[in-house]
Amino acid sequence: MKNWTKELIKKELNELKSACKENGEEYDDSMAFDIADSFLDDQKGLKEAIKKHIGITDVQGYVANYIC
Repeated sequence: MKNWTKELIKKELNELKSACKENGEEYDDSMAFDIADSFLDDQKGLKEAIKKHIGITDVQGYVANYIC
C-alpha cells in the first residue's frame, strides 16, 4: 500500500483526470461514479487517506466530481 500524502492524492487524482480528458469522451454522472468507484478499489488505502488528509466524507462523490 502506498504512503498516501495530500500531495500524492492530488497527483493521482490529476493523473486520472488527465486520462479521462485524453480519452475524449464526455462522462455523465453515472460513468464518473463508476470510474471513481473502480479507481478507489484499485488504489488501496486511498479512500481512507482522502477522508484523513482532505476531510471528505463522500469520497466516491469527491473523486467523481474531481475527475469529470
